Amino acid sequence: MKQEVKIDQADYTIFILVRDTSGNAKTALAFGDIDLAYARVETDNDVTTTDVAPVDLVTPLLTDPHLDWGFLEVAAADHPGLYRLDIADAVFATGAWSSVVTLTGAGLEPSHCEFMLVPEEPYSRIVPDAAGVAPTAVENRQEMDNNSTELAKIGTIPALDGAGQTIGAAIGKLADDNAGATFDAGTDSLNKIRDDRTLPAADYTIVGDLGTVQSADNNTILSHADYGNAKLVRSTTPANKLDVSATGEAGLDFDNIKDATAPHALTNITVPVVTTNTDTAIELAKVPKSDSNVSWNATALGAIEGEVDDAIATAKLDHLVQTAAAEDEVADNSIIARLAATEGDWSEYNDENHSLEAIRVRGDAAWITGGGGGISDILNVQSMIPNEIDLANTVTIRLALGLTNMLDDLPSTVEITPGTITIDRKAIGGTSWTNIENAVACSEAAGLIYYDEVFDTGAGYLEGDSIRITFKSQKITVAANDYEITDATGWIFQTSIRQTMVGTNGANTTVPDAAGVAPTADEVRDAILDDATRFSGGNIDVAISSRGTADAGDAMNLAADAIKAVSYDETSAFPLKADDSAATQIARVGADGDTLETLSDQIDDVPTVAEFNARTIVSAGYVVVGDTIAGVTTATNLTNAPTSGDLTATMKTSVNTEVLDVLNTDTFAEPGQEAPPATTSLVKKIGYLYKFLRNKIITDATGVEVYNDAGAVVDQKSTISDDGTDFTRGKFGSGP
Repeated sequence: MKQEVKIDQADYTIFILVRDTSGNAKTALAFGDIDLAYARVETDNDVTTTDVAPVDLVTPLLTDPHLDWGFLEVAAADHPGLYRLDIADAVFATGAWSSVVTLTGAGLEPSHCEFMLVPEEPYSRIVPDAAGVAPTAVENRQEMDNNSTELAKIGTIPALDGAGQTIGAAIGKLADDNAGATFDAGTDSLNKIRDDRTLPAADYTIVGDLGTVQSADNNTILSHADYGNAKLVRSTTPANKLDVSATGEAGLDFDNIKDATAPHALTNITVPVVTTNTDTAIELAKVPKSDSNVSWNATALGAIEGEVDDAIATAKLDHLVQTAAAEDEVADNSIIARLAATEGDWSEYNDENHSLEAIRVRGDAAWITGGGGGISDILNVQSMIPNEIDLANTVTIRLALGLTNMLDDLPSTVEITPGTITIDRKAIGGTSWTNIENAVACSEAAGLIYYDEVFDTGAGYLEGDSIRITFKSQKITVAANDYEITDATGWIFQTSIRQTMVGTNGANTTVPDAAGVAPTADEVRDAILDDATRFSGGNIDVAISSRGTADAGDAMNLAADAIKAVSYDETSAFPLKADDSAATQIARVGADGDTLETLSDQIDDVPTVAEFNARTIVSAGYVVVGDTIAGVTTATNLTNAPTSGDLTATMKTSVNTEVLDVLNTDTFAEPGQEAPPATTSLVKKIGYLYKFLRNKIITDATGVEVYNDAGAVVDQKSTISDDGTDFTRGKFGSGP
């Protein structure tokens, strides 16, 4: 659809027919279902295009006022597919030959509306009467002649002598001085006048204001009583020189204005002195001057300011400091767009998140590092918990969290919410915790959250206790924003109460009793000597007295029957009978006076498997006599290995070390030339992944080839195909 529209037309509304992609009229569309854009052919022949956003009319009703890019269905039943579209004034702005508005949308056939921009409004020349009958040509001529007063501006013919003059009368007065009655085309036409140069000068000159007209060879002199003579001279030296001069004034020389064949450039133009003229001065005063000492003419200044305001409004620069319209958009890649959005893409800009105020208010790590975290990313929290605590009944121990800010001063007491602390204890070997302090309020100082505790026996603490400390619900508040350090679950720290060390001056040799009283050295000695349960002879004194006497370095002989049957006999697997005397026989194979060396020579050979089994001891748990220490250790480790349940911690560490060694140290060659098997080892499967990532691969229109490490031989290959819908790669097989 193409139509003529006047340049700078305002508030223009059209009907637009919308069809779907099948060609059927599309009904029930809303403004959000369509996209709009317009293109313009500028007067410099550049083509521009602009996307615009459709909007709903105010009510919305078809009678609503014009609203730029307003869109509303006319009537689905009576006019299916017909919609009202309000065109923005920018489409018809000065500076273009034509413009096109395009409507698109999902499932819609694009609709184009072309506008030819013309300087005047299109109008109908001949309008039929009320009965629909068009006037004849004669009637039209007569009507135009009768109404020439209203039509005086048709073409370029003005009314010559007042209102009511007809076009015919005006033309007649152009022909002669008798309203055309004596006009002779053969002598009076403009064409005849142009061609006939023999007419007297009086036919061309009105004598009066110009004064006396004189003529001579190559000269025409116009004289005036007040201003002197003006002489027009066509001289021959130099040729074709026209001299215009006046008495008492500087001359104006126009060289080579025209010769017999072609015009020439004007040179040597001398402007005479212009005397002061009141009217000229007034007109010149209207021109603004750069001289700051001369006032600007108000009319000229207002006109210039108006033009500047219009230019600013056209570019919408006034919206930088005034309210912008909802549909105003900043052009992509403009300076403002590049300042506001990535790569100058204005559609990426969101004022709720990207404005300077939004960035300032956020105050998070996106402002600092772009990491997406909170203020905890720049707040360093340092625990101040002792590794060990003395059980000193009067000393205060400070438990604290230190707060430092890498970008600002220490958090103040106003900004800190100190939260609470909970302290629990557990005795050595204990299986549960006992609460000492429960959710007690902490204190705060600049950059510090702390609690002072006295670890004494009166509060329930004991030496060797494990201590569990839990800080809960600490936070800082900056600019009305809360930033948690710990939550209600809290951070847990572990420490312990130091136990009295053995071997130091005044240290106890045993643990104090429940009242905290440590025994003296004499009390410890007497307890050892009087302990009748540690020795078969009754106490240590009796046991010592039962040995024989000997000099230092000699063999120590036990007194008779010092080894009692009550402690050692056949039932305890000791090789003596109940009535044996130690002084008589150490082993049934030896004799009194045997040394360890002579006794070892009499030990029987290592028992056989059958002998071990007879005693229900598995032979695998033993080693042969010839085994080395390493062999014995290995056998012992295997013997001690658990046969069920989980591995020991040591074994887990060993296994983990071996696995890491395979992963991090051992190397494996890449798979060779073969078809990758469906079932294979994990090493080979990983090898294929690495090979396909690292080695040279060539893909053409029919297949993929994977080369070996040297890049010379095809180890695996696959066929590929593409039918326009599906791209298919076949299973990899063996090369080449």
